[in-house]
Amino acid sequence: MVLAQKTVPFHLWVGPWSWTSPHTKENDDGTVTTVHYSMMGQTDYWYESVFHAALTTPENFIFWNNQSNKDPEDHARLSKAMSEVEALIGCAYRSPQVFELSDWGEDYVLSATRVERRRVWRFSPRLEPGQNAADLLTSEDPPTFTFPSEGKTVTLSFPGGMVYTPPTPTSSFGVWILQWSNAPLPVVSSE
Repeated sequence: MVLAQKTVPFHLWVGPWSWTSPHTKENDDGTVTTVHYSMMGQTDYWYESVFHAALTTPENFIFWNNQSNKDPEDHARLSKAMSEVEALIGCAYRSPQVFELSDWGEDYVLSATRVERRRVWRFSPRLEPGQNAADLLTSEDPPTFTFPSEGKTVTLSFPGGMVYTPPTPTSSFGVWILQWSNAPLPVVSSE
């Protein structure tokens, strides 16, 4: 989380979905190999990072796309992600609802914003290959997710909430949950 004086604007930059970072490795024979990869890019986790940023940061994004070999789809991907968020939170005044900061090694990210009289949540768990976030939904009323974390079984429940699935979801690695703003906060328990 970045804090700044209220008089100093803060803008988050978003890298393109296709961005990769060069990483060099010295081989046993003394030669160097350069590999390009990204921890989140080119997966649905990139969309998840855009969703969480949109819920918790200032209104403006800077789209940083200065790669020499630009993927023309990068602009369309960002536009699709932002359209999905806009359908939920619109352009009205919103208030980020960050109740706890996520640790880098956390097994899920949970963000929310309050807009008008409701909270809009995004839940993004760490997934196994081939798994979708909706696979962890164990109850629809109230929305409840069960998943492993650090050798324990974690249950995350949203009293008074409902799962919202867009007509054409951008990402399968997270789930939208809507709540009235006076509903209790999510309940996390582990066994």
